[in-house]
Order: sequence, then C-alpha cells, then structure tokens
Amino acid sequence: MFFYLWQTPIAELNIAYSYIDDLGTMIIHYAPKVLLATIMLYVGFFVINKSVNGLQNMMRRNGFDNDLRPFLLTLANLLLKLLLFLSVAEVVGIQTTSFIAVLAAAGFAVGLALQGSLSNLAGGILILLFKPFKTGDLIRTQTLIGFVKEIQILNTILSNPQNHRIVIPNSLITTGVIENLTGAGVIRVDINVGVSYSSAIEQVHIALKEVIANCPMAAAEKEHSIQLRNFGASSLDFSLCIWTEGKNYFDIQWYLNEEIKKSFDKFGIQIPFPQMDVHFPQP
Repeated sequence: MFFYLWQTPIAELNIAYSYIDDLGTMIIHYAPKVLLATIMLYVGFFVINKSVNGLQNMMRRNGFDNDLRPFLLTLANLLLKLLLFLSVAEVVGIQTTSFIAVLAAAGFAVGLALQGSLSNLAGGILILLFKPFKTGDLIRTQTLIGFVKEIQILNTILSNPQNHRIVIPNSLITTGVIENLTGAGVIRVDINVGVSYSSAIEQVHIALKEVIANCPMAAAEKEHSIQLRNFGASSLDFSLCIWTEGKNYFDIQWYLNEEIKKSFDKFGIQIPFPQMDVHFPQP
C-alpha cells in the first residue's frame, strides 16, 4: 500500500515532465516560424497599403475613371492580402493545398446561397466596364428616374427631385432598359399643351416663341420648334420642343408650364377642358 502511494506521484510527475518537454520542443520548433509569420504580416500589410495608395495616386494622375477606380482598388487590396495570408500559412506549416480546397468548397456553397447577390455583383462589373451611365447622370430605369449618386458593386444609388435615396440592385438595371437622359449633354424636352379650336394658330406660335425667347435654360446653339401635334377631342394639341442641358430636365418643365400659362393669358388664348355638346332632336 505504501509503495502504491509513493508510486502515483512519481508517475504523475513523469507525465508532467513529458508534457513540459513536448511543450518546450513545440516552442523551439514553432517560435521562429510564428515570429517570422508575425514579421511577414506586419511588413506585408505595410507594403500592401503603400502599393494600393501608389496605385490610387497613379490612377488619379492618369485620369482613371472615378467609378471604376474604387472597385479596382478594393479588388487589388483583397487579392494582395489573400496572397499574403497564404504565404504566411506556408511559413507556419499549414498545408495551403487543403486550405484552398476548403475555401473552394465554401465558396461554392456560398455562391449557391447568394445567387441573387452574385448576379448583382456581375451587374455592377458590367456597369463599371461598359459604362451605360456614370455618376452625376440622370437616368430612367425600372420606371424610376433620378440622378446617379453612387455606383456600388451590388447596387446603384439614385437621388430623385424629392431628394429620396433610391437603391436599385444592379441586376435589375443591366437586365432592363436604361434611358440615360444626360449622356448626350444636351437633350430635348417636349411640353404638350392644348388650346381651344377657336384660337388662331399664328397667335399660339407667337405666344410660345415668346416663352422660348425668355427661357434662361434654353440652349442658344440649338433650334427649338413648335408643332401642331394632334387634333384632340376638344383642343388643338401643340408641342413645344426646347433643347436644354440634361441637368435642367426637371426645372425647365416646371418653368415652361408656368410661363406658357402666363403667355396664353397675355394673348387671350384659352386652354380648354374636356366638354361634350348634347343635342336634343326637335319633336
């Protein structure tokens, strides 16, 4: 019995010494690798940040596209950091082959779960590469209209005249119709207005020409026009076609609506409302 009590602590001490010896061996073996990996991470992050900043300055000096620049910088930053982590893993002793296989399997699973987001990502890349519009353009898409405030990798941000922030997934934009209202610089705005059948056409032309002449947003180098568009049920329908800069698309419409009414009042031209003449047969 006494021998058993004396044997147990000795056995436990031997096991503890064995663990300590293994721990010391691991420290001796891995400490230089961990130290080297730490230095590589520190130096690598420093070099990557300097490289990305240098790439950004180079793009800015060469007039690189403002919309495409953030995407390329982010992509370069992520790829460089991924390569750095793989290199550090190799130094520590992690088998990167199996690690890459796990990443590929995880990426496949995530891709299946995020099919909608991946389509938005593809749409964002298409917009940035083919540039159907750029930041600051006025576009109409998916029955929505607004100025492009930001082109993100997944969404495009619009701002309408009410200053509402509109977030549209890029996949909806690239798979639908995009109307860029400011892409050509100068656009034509058509204002349709009806006048009474009793109005003299010459007077209507004079009144509308006066509106064009006094419009500060009308493009001086363009030829504006006034057209009799249609014989309506109760009115002669005219179109005032005026050229202006795309940024004035909303302002000029509000301005012309008000000025046309004032000019018609000045010349005594009536804007009719729908009416019906009913005739009763004589008995």
